[in-house]
Parts: sequence; C-alpha cells; structure tokens
Amino acid sequence: MRAVIADTGPLYASFDTSDQYHKQAQLELRELQQQKLGVLVTYPTVLESYSLVLQRFNTRLAQRFLQTLRSGTTVVKLIDRDYLNAMQLVSSYLDQKITLFDGLTAIVSKRLSLPIWTYDYHFDIMGVQVWR
Repeated sequence: MRAVIADTGPLYASFDTSDQYHKQAQLELRELQQQKLGVLVTYPTVLESYSLVLQRFNTRLAQRFLQTLRSGTTVVKLIDRDYLNAMQLVSSYLDQKITLFDGLTAIVSKRLSLPIWTYDYHFDIMGVQVWR
C-alpha cells in the first residue's frame, strides 16, 4: 500500500483553521489525494489528536473530528514489540523531549517502511523518513 503515517500535528492542523499549519495541512491533504497515498494512523495518535480537539474546542467538534478521521484514515494495528521498541527509542534521546506518541509513530514507520506526515523535527532527529 502506498501511504504515509500521520502524526498528530497535521491531523490537528487540518481541522483547526486558526492553527499556523492549517493552510499547509489542507494543501498537503490535497496532494496526498492527488498522489493516491493513503493516510494511516495509530490508535495512540487518534487518542492524542482527539484529546487536543476536545480540549481546545468542544464535544460536538471533537466528534466531528473523529468522524473525519474514521472516513479519511486507516488505523494501523500495533504489536507488543512496537511499544517496547518505542520506549527504548525515546530512552536513547535523553537530551530531547520526544514523546512516546512520537516514538511509537517512528517505530511503526520503520517497521512498515513508510514515511511520516509531520511538522515535528523530532522525527528528523530519530532518523525517520518524513513525507514532504
């Protein structure tokens, strides 16, 4: 499958019109469609993104965001080893504030050999392929 793994940043930015990356995220969504690239997400990314929308907006908009995710993305099934590898990965960057969400996304990206759609420079630090 030709796809990218979405990080929380662009998912959130595509929804929030006041986000600094909103226009960029919208353009990139169109580019993903034109290139016929699927958008994959992990459940932890869904949880993180939903929480941001819920905190910054309201329940109704958070539900609409979830509906958009359901219709526009495919959830990647994680394996136990992904979580263990993510913990090990973030532990190797003690000078960086890399979240377990990002560590997990990086591990899945490596396992599936797919780039990450992100605006977070930590993925460059971790040596993960980023879709640009």
